[in-house]
Amino acid sequence: MTSTIIPVGQFIGAFSMPAVDEAHQPQAAYSVRLGTSTLDLNEQEFGVWVLARGLLEDQQKPVSAASLRSLVRRADLDDATPTIAALIARRLLTRVMPVGQAARQFCEAHQLMPLGVGLGNNRAELLRFTVGNPEFPRAHVTAAIYDLWAFSALSASLWLACEQAAKLDEEISALDLAKLVVQALPALLATDAAYIDVCSTTLSGKTS
Repeated sequence: MTSTIIPVGQFIGAFSMPAVDEAHQPQAAYSVRLGTSTLDLNEQEFGVWVLARGLLEDQQKPVSAASLRSLVRRADLDDATPTIAALIARRLLTRVMPVGQAARQFCEAHQLMPLGVGLGNNRAELLRFTVGNPEFPRAHVTAAIYDLWAFSALSASLWLACEQAAKLDEEISALDLAKLVVQALPALLATDAAYIDVCSTTLSGKTS
């Protein structure tokens, strides 16, 4: 099984930087908030980070290192391999296997932060819920993922959110929820229905 590449942090805007001298144009910095820090990315780094969210037409497919490199080539950016490594080192990208303890470890170190609007379920498919904006492409998820999307930001980590949700549903365990939410992330990220952040315990060098 191939690991999934997940972009981490919230994009907060592009900002013009002062020119080095009159012969050079002002440079743009793309800022991403990671926990309590703001990190600046250059154009290449930002392009790779954005493409790690996946494409709308492929929103059900996880983004692997190989598929991310392919997306970067199609976008006419430089070789993605060193950029991926650099972004992983800065914690702006992470790898996760959507199985067992790997999913739990990912959830322990991160938070799922909701974006968009919850649009409820579908009369024809009562167990299918929609997240997004009525005017833009939306993510379609199960009831369990919809509840996590709605309430996960209230917990200090995604794992704690999974544990809390499991207490309310005896038919599913926290570990099962962790695996399901990792599998659902491609749809949530590609449609801007959520973003992943590091949790406060990760920033302090501790894990639960």
